[in-house]
Amino acid sequence: MQMQQIILTVGLASCLPLSAVPQSDRFTGDAIFPRASAALVVGVGEADDSNGPTSFSLGEALRAFEVVAEHTLVVDELTRARLDSTACGLAGGVSVEPDEVYSFVSQLLYEHGFVVTQTRDSAPKLLGVRSADSSTGVKGARSVAEEDLAAFERFPSLLITTTLPVEHLDARYTVNALRGLVPDPSRLRILAVGGSLVANGCAGDVANIVGMLRSIEAAEAARSDRAGEDATEAE
Repeated sequence: MQMQQIILTVGLASCLPLSAVPQSDRFTGDAIFPRASAALVVGVGEADDSNGPTSFSLGEALRAFEVVAEHTLVVDELTRARLDSTACGLAGGVSVEPDEVYSFVSQLLYEHGFVVTQTRDSAPKLLGVRSADSSTGVKGARSVAEEDLAAFERFPSLLITTTLPVEHLDARYTVNALRGLVPDPSRLRILAVGGSLVANGCAGDVANIVGMLRSIEAAEAARSDRAGEDATEAE
């Protein structure tokens, strides 16, 4: 099951010095989301066909998740009510192998507009779940080095932050250009910090935008090299 969107939230006041930019911890997605203790089973064997393919809610899926997961979920009452009223939209029940449980749940939440934050990484381990459009924005995003982003593509709803230095592009101009690539501006705040961008948002979205950014920068670097060669030949 592939679930793809481009939603990026990028932030930090442009007046901040680079020393104030969060520094990345070296860690991987599997370090946060370990193997579940058993398969995740939701809706399998249930006879209720009244709602067809949407016979169980996100709330039910998360309650089943907590039974086999190492984490306890922290969810406020408003979000829990929204989860309980949001249908998963899957055709029938599901049974997910232990190695894929965290990834499956992360993708399910991402697809339906919810985000996950690492609230506590020691016992008792806690993960926060809230709506992506909540007033808390990107609060609780975990710092990740750019070179580690690929490890989080399997966990797209996790909020992360990463610093992106740009050498061949104007940071402020690039910020304006990136805003046009995101369909929902209310969930995107892009500001330059010196010669870098600081990206805060869902892991899948950040990875997608970073890929675009680096492709654009590589093309600009190649263009500059060609221009330099042409100028040398003209002398």
